[in-house]
Amino acid sequence: MRLWPLGLILLASCTQSEPLIDLAEGPPNVIIIALDTFRADHVGVLGSDTAKTPALDRFAAESILFTDCAAASTWTLPSFASLYTGRLPSEHGTIGGSQHRLGDDEITLAERLKANGYHNTAFIAVDYLGKEFGLDRGFDRFLDYSNFPVNERLKKYQRRVHDVFRAPPREPWFLLVHYFDAHDPYEPPLPFARMYYEGDERAEPEDPARNIDVIYDGPNRVRQDPRTRYRWLEGVRDLRFPVRQYAAGVSYVDHHVGVALDSLRSSGLLDESIVIVLADHGEHLTEHDIYFTHRLPYAETLQVPLMIRLPGAVHGGTRVHSPVSLIDLLPTLLELLDLDPAASVSGQSLTAVMRGEEPENRLLYAEYGALEDWNARSVWDARWRYTEIVDDGVRGVELFDRRADPREQRNLATERTDLTRFYAAALDARFGAQRPLLLDPSVVPQQELDPAVKARLQALGYVDVGGQ
Repeated sequence: MRLWPLGLILLASCTQSEPLIDLAEGPPNVIIIALDTFRADHVGVLGSDTAKTPALDRFAAESILFTDCAAASTWTLPSFASLYTGRLPSEHGTIGGSQHRLGDDEITLAERLKANGYHNTAFIAVDYLGKEFGLDRGFDRFLDYSNFPVNERLKKYQRRVHDVFRAPPREPWFLLVHYFDAHDPYEPPLPFARMYYEGDERAEPEDPARNIDVIYDGPNRVRQDPRTRYRWLEGVRDLRFPVRQYAAGVSYVDHHVGVALDSLRSSGLLDESIVIVLADHGEHLTEHDIYFTHRLPYAETLQVPLMIRLPGAVHGGTRVHSPVSLIDLLPTLLELLDLDPAASVSGQSLTAVMRGEEPENRLLYAEYGALEDWNARSVWDARWRYTEIVDDGVRGVELFDRRADPREQRNLATERTDLTRFYAAALDARFGAQRPLLLDPSVVPQQELDPAVKARLQALGYVDVGGQ
């Protein structure tokens, strides 16, 4: 891997007539603003009809916006591990359960940048991104705010983020800022709390469809004791209340993202940096009989925002509509920075489509779970999504027309058996016909968690083994 000695002048190796980044003055800073539990369809510029996100909408106007981006998994640990490595969960092994740690043989984005002269800082707000799970590797400065209440975490470190912008470390530098506050329990502070809800959430709703008892009934696929899982909703009767509170939390996070971006702009660093806004996964908000969590690979959990602002806002306002994955980010950054490509990655660089070139047809994949009787894998392209879900040991298949049915409500698997066979064969080719799971301790690094870490994760609704 080539290093950048201090003062070395680099020329872009891009063969295109217009390189996306001019490296003649040295490498740009890299800033990733990661939004946890943030659905794509709750971002205004991506079609939100509930949540308002003016800061992200403004940022999108200066960025290359990927309108069809998906995560490689539906929850934080495997999704971030895939983001950092450019590999699918079953490839890097961090596929499920609190004991599954990223292996030391996996090279993370932060480690690659550090090896090339970057000084790396992370602000993280959940234990899954910390040292217990191996995702702290490569950072010179690591600030962990997991021990604060969910809706107070960004407030605790926002000022320190501004301090980094005002007095950044030696250049070049990589900064990860992780905003967790849209996660349940949905309790954004004033003036955002209740901004999309009017009425009394504790009164019996007139519309029976809005009765919250459904989340405690058998059809709820949460696979946890709902009375424990939804303790934060005790006394609430209106199902619409948590749905609207989630949207309020999205707007709350958007506001603080805007404050951070304004600080970056006023520091003069915005145009010297690659700034990326993304989310690790979405959230079930009543769809598919799953409530207020993130489990199975449907549109509401997989589809996430991805915006890349290049130095000087080059190609700002570009819209890329072809399907992409978060595992594409690592190879994209390496190519933008003219670094050696990473070996054994499943993602591919997006620089060609960022320039406006026609995308190639490709299949994308996501995985959830590591229990033999409870897991799922999904494959999709621009038109169709096919998913196999093993629930209590029974395998079900689902096929959705993503264009005609973007919320994925009508299962066409029995009507389009030709497509079902095609995408099932694609999963066979990608993962093997038996879909082997990585539960063998000799394959997946495991460890006992610190009791405090374990307690915090349990309080957030995560379980100790298996799928999440």
